Amino acid sequence: VRDGIVREIIDKVAERLGGPDGAGRASAFAIQAAGVIFTRYLLKVEPIASMSADDIVRHLAPSLQLVLDR
Repeated sequence: VRDGIVREIIDKVAERLGGPDGAGRASAFAIQAAGVIFTRYLLKVEPIASMSADDIVRHLAPSLQLVLDR
């Protein structure tokens, strides 16, 4: 799982972000995304498990954007 997260999320986002702190920002983004995936699909914790994709985006977009923007 770790290798998949690094290869499929962190490395790709870091490459896109660039800069000396790109990998750190990509890691911060990835842990939030992985947390949502784990909580929603594996643990099925409510209310996240039954939220619409639009609601998840509405709740998480500000923190994800903050990490990506520096």
